[in-house]
Amino acid sequence: MEIRVDVAGNAIISATVVLRDSAIHLQAFAAPKSEGIWDAVREEIGTGIVQQGGIIDEVEGPLGWELQAQVQVQLPDGSDGFQIVRFVGVDGPRWFLRGVISGKAALHPHAASEVEQVFRDTVVVRGQDPMAPRDPILLRLSEGMEINSPSQEPENGAAAS
Repeated sequence: MEIRVDVAGNAIISATVVLRDSAIHLQAFAAPKSEGIWDAVREEIGTGIVQQGGIIDEVEGPLGWELQAQVQVQLPDGSDGFQIVRFVGVDGPRWFLRGVISGKAALHPHAASEVEQVFRDTVVVRGQDPMAPRDPILLRLSEGMEINSPSQEPENGAAAS
């Protein structure tokens, strides 16, 4: 298992868990006290994908309602292609967790159980501070995990002595 994080300053704003040929990208957001936001977010994501030439299918999957999508991407040779992804989400008390599943787990249900379990095992602690709905909730790695910064290479590709 490999965990990749997106960092803004010293804060982790999202994480991608890679398991062999599959991955799940996780982000947590604040939500209103009165209602969940997954239905509205799912509709917005679907509308955006269709407007960009993609295809969506809203289905009830093992994690609840989700979007299975073909999103347009640029291939390494510069031509246009499609990538299959699954958008999953869950509403909690004053928070929302979104996952984007890619790789084999997006294509084959039998390959999805591990990344789906990562989603199920993710713990969201929103805290008591006031937050506007849809503000990102900063992530923390589990105890014992650390972020490894990429090594800095000398300018001009010269070797350090």
